[in-house]
Amino acid sequence: MMLIQRESVCDLWEEIMPLLEAHWAEIATWPDIPLDVDMAFYDALEEADALRVFTARDRCKLVGYAAYIVRNHLHYQ
Repeated sequence: MMLIQRESVCDLWEEIMPLLEAHWAEIATWPDIPLDVDMAFYDALEEADALRVFTARDRCKLVGYAAYIVRNHLHYQ
């Protein structure tokens, strides 16, 4: 059974990195530049209530995710 839920990125790093690395390997424009995720910035966004991460789990195993930065649109201060 698939479970979709909101989770904290701070709690997900170990689980999410293999998926993030696989995604990067598929879409990297410059694969010779290594992936170097700014985890501290993601954590700070979450601390500021400006990040939402939703996960997809199959029998508790992480199988997908979506991360959104939440803020006012730059056209509308």
